[in-house]
Amino acid sequence: MTFSKIIKSTVTLLSIAMIFAGLSAFAAPQVLSDATADGDDYTLSGIVVDAESNEPISGVLVGMIGNQDVVETTSDGTFVFESVSEGEHTLIFQADGYEYTEIEVEVAGEDTQVEVALKKAE
Repeated sequence: MTFSKIIKSTVTLLSIAMIFAGLSAFAAPQVLSDATADGDDYTLSGIVVDAESNEPISGVLVGMIGNQDVVETTSDGTFVFESVSEGEHTLIFQADGYEYTEIEVEVAGEDTQVEVALKKAE
């Protein structure tokens, strides 16, 4: 990886982290469910693939709105968020050469897995 790509990736990651920090500061207060109050958190994981080829995409930045965590997909396109509370969550996906994507995910009393297909940017 070239120095300029490392700088670009770092700037992108920091930009997304700052967006999450800003959004979480303005997010409406959330009422803790009984599951969260009891410490019953869940894992939210998934795989990100190319919409045309269905091949996994590595290096995708995945963030959860209202949470400052940002993860990057591994070489097999997978990602994991640990200790996710029960309820509705918005995930965002950003990768060079692909369209920005947002999805809503419901975590309902169990570990949750998603598959997300990213379209190439035009």
